[in-house]
Amino acid sequence: MATPAVKIEGLAELDAMLAELGKATGKNVLRRVAKKRLEPIAAAMRAKAPDDPATTGRDLKRSIVVSEKLSKRQAALARSAAGGGPRMTADGWRSDAKNSITMYAGPGPLPHAHMQEFGTVHHGAQPFVRPAWDGQKNGLLPGLAADMKQEIGKAIARKAKRAARS
Repeated sequence: MATPAVKIEGLAELDAMLAELGKATGKNVLRRVAKKRLEPIAAAMRAKAPDDPATTGRDLKRSIVVSEKLSKRQAALARSAAGGGPRMTADGWRSDAKNSITMYAGPGPLPHAHMQEFGTVHHGAQPFVRPAWDGQKNGLLPGLAADMKQEIGKAIARKAKRAARS
């Protein structure tokens, strides 16, 4: 089954607005928007993740977060698998931009998370990541430009307020 084409308009204008904010503020805007957009996917993962009520503390369901950080092992696997794909940046979509961000939604560095998703010889698969992605992916891009515009507007207003106080 082919993936439908997606067209996002208005990013050039948002890019120009982000450039006015500066690199750090632009990255913070991107972080807030990415986190807001990925949180429904993480919530769906939590809802679908198997849960053992006997466990306490950092179990699979509680480890699912939206973050820029990965464990050492996850980061190494992401670098080798991705090969530097496109990234959302304050300057647009480029793979080589230094002011890019990458956000992840999924389980933390638990050694058994992939075994729950895919199963083993002794344990059947209990997928929670793929079904969550399949169910929520269509809500990721629609409204992205509107969220960006709203966050940029808030950042510009904060910047103007700080300038007025000075």
